[in-house]
Amino acid sequence: MRYSIIVVLLLFNRYIDANRLIGTHIIFRHGERSPSYLYPTNPNSPDIWRNGLGQLTVRGQLQHISLGQYIRERYSNLINSTYVASEITIRSSDYDRTLMSAYSNLVGLYSSSENIELPEDLTLANMWPKALPWQPIPVHTVPRSLDHLMGISTCDRYEELVDELRQSSRIQSLNREFQDLFNYLEKHANQSIEDIFIAWDIADTVLIEVRHK
Repeated sequence: MRYSIIVVLLLFNRYIDANRLIGTHIIFRHGERSPSYLYPTNPNSPDIWRNGLGQLTVRGQLQHISLGQYIRERYSNLINSTYVASEITIRSSDYDRTLMSAYSNLVGLYSSSENIELPEDLTLANMWPKALPWQPIPVHTVPRSLDHLMGISTCDRYEELVDELRQSSRIQSLNREFQDLFNYLEKHANQSIEDIFIAWDIADTVLIEVRHK
């Protein structure tokens, strides 16, 4: 099963006024990524993904630049046009795709360019700082094994609840309803499909590959 990974962006304002916004917490997932894994009969090689599996794509970077621009427009009265340390704190889980999403978001949030277009052959080498008028802004994280805020894998209770969900009557009913689909996937993916959670892993991979064909 694949987990949702989030980045937290906190915006603050020091002045209190009962009639206006003084702060906000913004929580978002990473941008589009490459597949996290390839099922056994997948016709594509991991090598077709420039930075490997589970990594942020160029489109994913553009998504977060666009989101950063939206946040800038939406909260223009809350934050300065240039980075001020006391105004903002950025926290990310410890994955390449989430850290890169956070940095891309900050490009849109603080860049002076309104229309940013990145090349399809974008790499970190040609992106920072040549292509963008942008200043580095700190993104905070902790090792996954110590992350009790965003590190789902460190929460035993979460695992218990997931197990309960997988055994619930609702999920069991869905498993029976889609058994023909599971059989089809097992035949063509050469992988055991026990429930909708595993089926989703394959669907996730196929959806991404279709978008990049």
